[in-house]
Amino acid sequence: MARRGYEAMVVYLDDFLIIAESYATCRIALNTLISLLRRLGFRIAWRKVMGPTQKLTFLGIEINTTTLTLRLLTQKLSELQELLLKFSKRKRANRRQLESLEGKLAWACRVIKGGRTFLRCILDQLNKLRCPSHKIILSTEFAADIQWWLNCLPHFNGSTKFIDPHPITDILMDASTQASGIFHRGDWQYTFWGLDRPAAKSLHINHKEVLSIILAARRWGPRWRDCTVHVFTDSTVAMANINHGTSRNPLVMSALRELFWLSVSYNFNIHAIHITGTK
Repeated sequence: MARRGYEAMVVYLDDFLIIAESYATCRIALNTLISLLRRLGFRIAWRKVMGPTQKLTFLGIEINTTTLTLRLLTQKLSELQELLLKFSKRKRANRRQLESLEGKLAWACRVIKGGRTFLRCILDQLNKLRCPSHKIILSTEFAADIQWWLNCLPHFNGSTKFIDPHPITDILMDASTQASGIFHRGDWQYTFWGLDRPAAKSLHINHKEVLSIILAARRWGPRWRDCTVHVFTDSTVAMANINHGTSRNPLVMSALRELFWLSVSYNFNIHAIHITGTK
């Protein structure tokens, strides 16, 4: 990609990532790209050109095609932990400080599954401030998100495997005002809200649909390791809660935090799909 300004016709090859099945194929692709760019009039910044390799750092993320992992750089990960610890003790912050925190967490989200859910409160606080020096009192929701990150990073070693793009779809579940049932590959679970989850007994049916999905993730998360998971629900609210990772209901939001903790622990992506219910 060409950079704007004085060096607008210089190409930095670290802006490109070529993936191929073998060393020879990758070398041919790289040479072809360089040849094309030079014919188009671009100058190559040769110090930024790296030949075919199975491990490189791209946009701050270490990519290893041998172990099939993405890894956050150790130094950056340590700096992020220190920053989060400082924010856990803060009562106020200004816009500039929140921008720095948001930028570092957004970078980490390239590897940490579900991390974007826990940027939401930070962005909400940030959007309330106009000037870099303006300060805001940090909310309890903000503190909860910071704590999620602090709990996550020591457990999460900065590395995650590539996810299998073929989704798991054979998960059956449904909820009623009285109970919930889930089924997956011969295993099943029945939950009677009044006895098994008394705190959920008075929730709206939409929220009980969300909890059914989270109960499934709690039970079968280990089976979903390194996979994409599609779950089906007849509630558009439940679909939005799962896909956006947020809910206004405190109990459901607490459960969503657990869901995305599980997604980090077992490295799976979960996506809810709406299906029309029958009467």
